[in-house]
Amino acid sequence: IFSKPANLPIRLTLSHQNVFTEYEVPIADQFVKMLDAFANVSQDSQLRQHSRKTALDHQRLLSQVASHAKKSPIIVRI
Repeated sequence: IFSKPANLPIRLTLSHQNVFTEYEVPIADQFVKMLDAFANVSQDSQLRQHSRKTALDHQRLLSQVASHAKKSPIIVRI
């Protein structure tokens, strides 16, 4: 199990064509958030439908990133 020190900020740095963009990631217990989302979706059909759409949107976005990365590598530093 990987764990970072509590005082270490979480940020993602994306680089594309020597342009670096840094994103701060809010502190959260991702495991608890995942379980909470699953519990909510499992009890509500509208949330399930929205969750499916969101998952398909994410899949499409990741496919576009992968396709673009084949043409021009994207460096992600964590």
